Amino acid sequence: MKGTPGTTPLVITVSALADLGLFSGIFSPRSVTGFYADALAYYPEDQRNAGRYLKKAIRANEEDGFHQIEGATSDQISGIPFVRADFVKGQVHEAVLVAIHNGYAFVFIFAGSDVGAVNKLITSTKVKFTP
Repeated sequence: MKGTPGTTPLVITVSALADLGLFSGIFSPRSVTGFYADALAYYPEDQRNAGRYLKKAIRANEEDGFHQIEGATSDQISGIPFVRADFVKGQVHEAVLVAIHNGYAFVFIFAGSDVGAVNKLITSTKVKFTP
């Protein structure tokens, strides 16, 4: 958790690494899934949508050395629609998916050795939003 509960900005982050055995990550990138929820209350009203939030993620990734590539601009996790952007940096392929729900940006970051590995991570992820 980054920030102080009850104040803004407040971001909650969770990451998971795939355990593929002893040599995982030595010869090819490890599969990684990251998630964070960002309270949108401190953003201007016109920036509290998935498309605008994804643009912020794109800029941050580009500042980190990633290059955006052509790919799907939307996707679903457990039937929930997300906007999507794909990137590469060296041997790492990454997809960022964003959805807005109850005043939060829910952001999933999936990374792997290629688009197939990333898509497999996405399809194996289960998400449920509650009212």
